[in-house]
Amino acid sequence: KTMKKTLTQLRERNTNFRSSFSRADMNGVKAQQLNVLEYKAQSAEDNLFKVRKELQVLQKSMTEDKAHMDHMMGRLTSDEKKNGELLSSKA
Repeated sequence: KTMKKTLTQLRERNTNFRSSFSRADMNGVKAQQLNVLEYKAQSAEDNLFKVRKELQVLQKSMTEDKAHMDHMMGRLTSDEKKNGELLSSKA
């Protein structure tokens, strides 16, 4: 008899516990805090995406500029060499 009463009480508590999840207040303070945090997280993800995209563009631009600079330095060296040859042939 006592075991039956205990089992009934446990079942009732379990049922109440489970039903409390379905009665969650989605307009309460905790829900509003959750919404704010989710919004901030989404904004941070969007910002991170933009920053990474900008970083890729800058890295590509830097690589292209470095290649152009290397080419120009090669031309400068070549032109200086030709200039030196012309000056030595005039003398």
